[in-house]
Amino acid sequence: WLITAGTNAGVIREVGKALHNYRYKNRKHALDVPCIGIGSWKHTAGTEQLNGISKIVLDVALEKENRSMSASRQNTIEAIHMNIADEYIVRSYHSKQSEKGRWNLEPNHTHFLLFDGGSCTAEEVLLQRTEIEQHLRKINTTLITTDILTPIVMILVEGGVLSIRAVCQALETNVPLVVVKESGRAADLVADLYAHFNQIEIERTDSERRFLNKERNSDASHKEIRLNAIFQKHRAENGSWLDQVKDRLCRIMQQRRQLITIFKFDSERHHGNLEDAILEAL
Repeated sequence: WLITAGTNAGVIREVGKALHNYRYKNRKHALDVPCIGIGSWKHTAGTEQLNGISKIVLDVALEKENRSMSASRQNTIEAIHMNIADEYIVRSYHSKQSEKGRWNLEPNHTHFLLFDGGSCTAEEVLLQRTEIEQHLRKINTTLITTDILTPIVMILVEGGVLSIRAVCQALETNVPLVVVKESGRAADLVADLYAHFNQIEIERTDSERRFLNKERNSDASHKEIRLNAIFQKHRAENGSWLDQVKDRLCRIMQQRRQLITIFKFDSERHHGNLEDAILEAL
């Protein structure tokens, strides 16, 4: 399963392209990876077209769910079979002109959940998405007597304020996080903060080894200066929203730092293999 915001922009668009390439390579077997876009109805462009095909989309979604359950029973969890015609349902949707504050849906997703009414604000959608992700962890374990959950991992590539809030939500619910360093913006901020808090832990361990259990005021001041320097460095690229998330992000990263894995494509640690970083995070 892949879960995104479903918009046809930025990193999510690249995810869609990767899915398209995967389907092309596996077209003989008609294999597909379920990819769910979770977003807001009022922020989706061209919704009048979606109203027109809602019944078709619902029928396709139910059919895919049945196929997915069948595939699960056969222990095939990495892909499902799909009808060739299915992929054209969302592809037939197209917003001809840009609408302020609205985004096109990425056409390579297999499913979309678009919230309307009082639950369609960015914050509410984020909370709904977190709850859905937690529920998905339990879907395939209903017949198992143990409390083993389906493993999930969040991957942070670039991103903005909503990505940071999603990261906080994930870490608070003990979801591992893989950060693609040098992908820009939010990802680079989290990577720098991770290095900062790691350094603090190293310094604290060294102090304890030397029986210096009391932190000096000068040390605390120095750490605060370094932390502020990190946010100042990223403020030019990200804007003032950093101030909105600073306290929460720092607190959660200090508490759940062990859930974070930093991935860098040219690093020898993972040899440029993102799958290795995901396995390490799990």
